[in-house]
Amino acid sequence: MDGPCSRRGFLARICGGFSVLVAYPHHAISAEHKSGSRMRNGIADIAIRRDGTTLVSLDYDGMLVHWSLASGRQMTARKKLSSAAARAVAFGDDGARVFIAAGDSVLGAWDVASGSQLLTFRGHEHPCRAVAASADGAYLASGGEETRIMLWRLATGTLDKVLLGHANYINAVAFSPDGKLLASADAEGCILVWETATGKLLNKLIGHSDEVNALAFSLDGRVLASGGGDSEVILWDAVSGLKLRTLQGHHGPVRTLAFEPGGRFLGSAGGDGQLIVWDASSGRTERVMSNAGVINAVVFSPDGALLVSAGEDGRITIWNHADGTPRVMAIGS
Repeated sequence: MDGPCSRRGFLARICGGFSVLVAYPHHAISAEHKSGSRMRNGIADIAIRRDGTTLVSLDYDGMLVHWSLASGRQMTARKKLSSAAARAVAFGDDGARVFIAAGDSVLGAWDVASGSQLLTFRGHEHPCRAVAASADGAYLASGGEETRIMLWRLATGTLDKVLLGHANYINAVAFSPDGKLLASADAEGCILVWETATGKLLNKLIGHSDEVNALAFSLDGRVLASGGGDSEVILWDAVSGLKLRTLQGHHGPVRTLAFEPGGRFLGSAGGDGQLIVWDASSGRTERVMSNAGVINAVVFSPDGALLVSAGEDGRITIWNHADGTPRVMAIGS
């Protein structure tokens, strides 16, 4: 029997091999995400610690690299955290842990400094695609190549709730900043908004004509942004479920979204290699920055001064939000 979202199919993503040289003004650092001599796939995801001091990058082969955001120096040795294809990484509230969603169906918590595994979250039966940690450190949400959303207690690693309602693979999950709402999106284009504490389904959002790949809440939790395979970004009222506006400007699938901490600006990027900064209140295009390849991840620094992007060609670019110039550019080889 069909749930809130009906089945229609999904799109696969194919990524190429890469290496990366990250060049800073007056100095340079380099990192190769590869195994042996065979070049591997690009960067799947990035995350910035809440205090803005460090950045982690995760490649599709499960290699985690920990950087200083200010100096660009590698903080610890590169660590192989997963033998399966990795898809997503999220910092814990304490900044000492990261959570990895990978293709072996096992969700893991890892110590950033030592690379040791702290917790294993077992419950998924198929590869994980998405992971998000609530800002209060209470919950972890995960989803993947199945129709269930799993909600975990971070303190113990135990499964708290299983949320049912999707009819296709889960591509994205996101908590509101206060942790009270959880949004999930699937390969059919359906977005569901849940009450975290009870697991109650609050809203079903339908507006994309293709799969939804990315979700992001504004700082006040009132606006939910979604990005899809239809090249569109849609802004929703997170409480009422009403569509506020559609942002058009991409020429390929939107894969990643990030709100600026002040809540006014939204960054989006994806298959066309463009990073677009929008004025979320007006829908106006603030700035367009171009990248040489597909962008898989975008995140703002906590002070809103920097916008970091990374993608399938292995490039990590740190953009100055004020004028759109690259403060740091990684050059793939």
